[in-house]
Amino acid sequence: MLVLILRAEGKIKPLTTIPRGMDIIQLPVLRVSVNQSAVEDFLGKSFNYVVIMSTTALRAMVSTVGVQAVVDALRRSKIIGVGPVTCGEVRSYGLDCKNPSRYSTAGIIDYMRGMRRGSVALLRSLRGSYELASGLGALGFSVTNYGVYDVTPDPVNAGLACELVDAVDVVVFMSPMTYESIRGCAGKLTGKVLVALGETTASRLASDGLKAVMPSRYVLGGVLELLVNLGGHGGSE
Repeated sequence: MLVLILRAEGKIKPLTTIPRGMDIIQLPVLRVSVNQSAVEDFLGKSFNYVVIMSTTALRAMVSTVGVQAVVDALRRSKIIGVGPVTCGEVRSYGLDCKNPSRYSTAGIIDYMRGMRRGSVALLRSLRGSYELASGLGALGFSVTNYGVYDVTPDPVNAGLACELVDAVDVVVFMSPMTYESIRGCAGKLTGKVLVALGETTASRLASDGLKAVMPSRYVLGGVLELLVNLGGHGGSE
């Protein structure tokens, strides 16, 4: 089974274990740029809670102002990381990080439902959904969105991905924007097994009439587990 995983730049890592009978291509189809003004604005303020939506958000800040400035700013708040990878990176800087069991908008809202109300900073992509901010606001939190980075399609790699789709059995979308990057060739996805990392990504595909399966864990390891559980069958079988 040949699997194509579409990611953002900086997210490609060697896989230590690849399931038998599976060949995997990881392709960065998104470019990342830092929104320096948002980073600097965040650093100058204090919040009761900081929700870090991805490792990309954390790295965007570190690349702009350095580790110590980010650590000093985050230390003032209770930190919530979306996913174990995000929290793992936060902890690598000597900071505590709470990780909701469900790595989704609904999961974060449920996790914070019983917390004391206060100010919340969301560190995220400029292109992310505002559903989380609205949900926390409805609970009585004062929420500020910080789009600390932006992602745009890499036209060369997106074109390569469209060519590779013809040859693969499975296409994995790690975010809604990875789908947007190859939406122009979405017709080629018919008959393929489509995997979406998370509810937001799956919903984006569904809005174009594409059905995707989701792993139980919203990390790459969860994707591999899902593919193994599917029995290693491509969309043509």
